[in-house]
Amino acid sequence: MSNMHVQTLYGSVPGLRIGNPVKRLVATMATWQQRYELRRHLLELDQHLLEDMGMSRAKARQEAAKPFWQD
Repeated sequence: MSNMHVQTLYGSVPGLRIGNPVKRLVATMATWQQRYELRRHLLELDQHLLEDMGMSRAKARQEAAKPFWQD
């Protein structure tokens, strides 16, 4: 996963505080889509890849079970 993906998964991404409400909405929807995809991808990772990330299979399942709008 790239740094951008990890930031999206675990918190806010710098630069998303945009003044225009339409741009904020689009940025929020993009963040939600990335979270959804990344959380599903976690379920597909091999055990050794999860271990490299410092994440257990149980933690990956817990993260994937979160709704896309939740950090």
